[in-house]
Amino acid sequence: MTIEIPIKQVTTKTVGGLDATIDALSPTSTDCIVGTLKTANGVKEVAWDKYGRCRDNHTDCNLDMEANEHSDVASVASALNEQVVAEIKKRS
Repeated sequence: MTIEIPIKQVTTKTVGGLDATIDALSPTSTDCIVGTLKTANGVKEVAWDKYGRCRDNHTDCNLDMEANEHSDVASVASALNEQVVAEIKKRS
C-alpha cells in the first residue's frame, strides 16, 4: 500500500540541472519523496529515496542532498516513515 501526503510544492534542480518539483511524501515507501522531472521528452513522475536517488533513472536525475530544501524534505519524509512503521508494528 502506497500513501502519498501532498505538500507545498518545492521547485528545484537535480544534480544534472534538470527542473524538478517535489510535491508529496510517501511514508510507506522507500522512495519517500515524490514529484516530477522536466526532461527533453516531457514531464515525468518520479520518486526519490531519502538519499536523493531517483528510482530507475540516470544519476543526473538525483537530488543534491547538500541542498537545504532537499535535506529538509528527506528528513521529514524519514520521520514520517518511522512513525508509520512504528504504528503498523503496534497494530500487528
